[in-house]
Amino acid sequence: MSTYQFNLKGQEGNAYYLLATASKWMIQFGFKPDQIESNLSRMKSGNYNSLLSTFEDIFEPYPVDFVFLNDPRNPSHWENDTSEQGLAVRWFSKNEIQAYVDYDSVYILPIKERPEIQIKVCSSEVAYRAELMRAEEE
Repeated sequence: MSTYQFNLKGQEGNAYYLLATASKWMIQFGFKPDQIESNLSRMKSGNYNSLLSTFEDIFEPYPVDFVFLNDPRNPSHWENDTSEQGLAVRWFSKNEIQAYVDYDSVYILPIKERPEIQIKVCSSEVAYRAELMRAEEE
């Protein structure tokens, strides 16, 4: 069995590409039309990271092998990223605050037990956290 590799920094990382792939796979695996619609709605109901997690949940029990390359949910993804967003995410992670980037915006999840609570970090705060991380890394 071959492994499908979705490079999330490339076209395969586009949300619409992932939705189309999910739809195609669900048809191949014999999902009923109402199941397909329900799962696609679930995938569209949250942010990008939620879409990725829902995609994984849907296809985990099926005989399809796939991997997300450059997965923004993986903290190591940000290790070599020198963009302000990448530096800010590293600073938050280092300080035990879960953070991620979604469409060039940084979000934090301030309460680990309540992942549905997400706060968008303003650009000046992102710049400030990036500067803190730069200073720590020097």
